[in-house]
Order: sequence, then structure tokens, then C-alpha cells
Amino acid sequence: MKYKNNFKEYTENGNIDFDQNTNALTFINKGTSSVKINNTFTLATDESLSISGNVGEIDFTAYNLSFVAGGTFNVIVITKVYV
Repeated sequence: MKYKNNFKEYTENGNIDFDQNTNALTFINKGTSSVKINNTFTLATDESLSISGNVGEIDFTAYNLSFVAGGTFNVIVITKVYV
């Protein structure tokens, strides 16, 4: 299967957008403020979270980012998308 990697930067609270054929995601907090993913998992500065899928699996989860007040808001999201 062929795939591409997409890189997007998020600096505000809200939902992340990703393609329908997304197999895997990585969140990297490059800001100085902590960020919560889906109001559950907290990433501190320079921490990351990877969510992988098996070959052929597609992720249909809706992901939301909410930054803790204060500091710089900056999360990089890398998605692996089948083409």
C-alpha cells in the first residue's frame, strides 16, 4: 500500500482535521503550554504521543486539542495517510 505523511501545526484550541484514509497519527507538543488531547491525555512541552494502526486500518476518531492557559500554543500533528 502507498501512503504519504502530512505535517500540520496547531496553535489554537479545536478539532484537528485529517484525511479519511488516515492510518496513524503523532502529536508533538513544541509549545510552552501543556495540551490535552480529547480532554483526557495531557502532553507537556516536548512530549509526544503516537497512535498507530495495523496495515489497512483507518482511524475514524475525532481528535480535539485544548491548551492549558498561558504560554505558547504549538502542537505538530503528523498523519500517515493511504493514497
